[in-house]
Formats: sequence, C-alpha cells, structure tokens
Amino acid sequence: MHFCKEIRMKNPPVPRQDTALSPLHIHRGNNARVGVFFDAENLFISLQQSSPSKTRPRKLDYQKILERCLNGRAAYCARFYDVISDRYPVKIAFLTAVEQYFEVLTKPLRIYPDGTTKGDWDIGIAIDMVDFADKLDVVVLGSGDGDFIPVVNYLQQKKHCRVEGISFGHSTHPDLLKALDSHINLADPVMADLYKIW
Repeated sequence: MHFCKEIRMKNPPVPRQDTALSPLHIHRGNNARVGVFFDAENLFISLQQSSPSKTRPRKLDYQKILERCLNGRAAYCARFYDVISDRYPVKIAFLTAVEQYFEVLTKPLRIYPDGTTKGDWDIGIAIDMVDFADKLDVVVLGSGDGDFIPVVNYLQQKKHCRVEGISFGHSTHPDLLKALDSHINLADPVMADLYKIW
C-alpha cells in the first residue's frame, strides 16, 4: 500500500468529490488530480551542467517548482526520489527541507570494488507512475531521461493520463520532449523565479 505526503499549499484547490473512476478519467482544469514524480539525481546533474558558476551553482526552489507543476490543481501525491551516501552528508539536511513539500524516497548509492558508483530510481519511478495512474488525471515527470519514453506513452495511451514534464531542456532527450503533452524548461530564463537566491 502506498501513502503519499499531504501537500499543503497557501491556497489549496478544492479536491474532487467523486469517488468512482471511469476508464477514461480525463479531467482538466483545477479539478484534475495530479501526481508529481521527481528524479532528484537527474535534475541535480542537469542543474550542475547549466550553472554559470561551478563554485556557486544555482539552487532550485522545490516549493515554487511544486506550485508551478500543480498550477492550481490538486496534488494527489508528490514524490521525490534521491540517492544517499556517506560521501554527501549535507544531502540529509537538504532532503529534510524537501520533506516539507514532497514524500521523499531514498536508496543507498552502490559503490563497486573498482570505485565506480551506481544509483538511480528509473524503474522505481516508472512503477510508481503506473501504479498510481488509475487515481490520477495528470502525471508530472521531473526528469529528462529518455528511458521514461515507453512509460509516458503507456500512461497516455493505456491509462489516459496527461503527462507533463519538467527538466532542463539541454539535457532532456528530444524524443521525450515530443512524447510529453507539455514541458517546463528549467533552463529557460523566464523560469528564474524557480531558483533560490544566494
């Protein structure tokens, strides 16, 4: 059984009152039920690549980003997937702050004998999006990874969900951009308000 963190917004939208879902649960406007799924590692790497200064990279304001993703709609769930390691103890404080707005899911970074590392949530995120799809009208994917293209197509064609994306345009797979119903480009200068001020 899955539990999603309740999202408290300043002016929360009124949730839908109906309980029965039809196979074609396509709803738009403020009554749409939205599931937000953020691949933190993918966004962090893209953020580093886009930062004008390597010594003082920009920071994303995840509260504002969540509000932009919801756009006045109801948050059924908002999940933030990240990888943790003893190498990056500062990340614990970061994730504690993110927990104010997202349900945070973590897994340990795998470190192999040759020193290489591996840590991603791609399969877990894809399974969760499909698992929640029957309860959602809109799925928001926070990743530019092209591996999500098949699940985006599945959600649209089989689950009849609108799938929106938010990521950095320069590091987002072109075919993923084509597959999404809409996309927010975090690298666009008009999105400057989604960054924290140092």
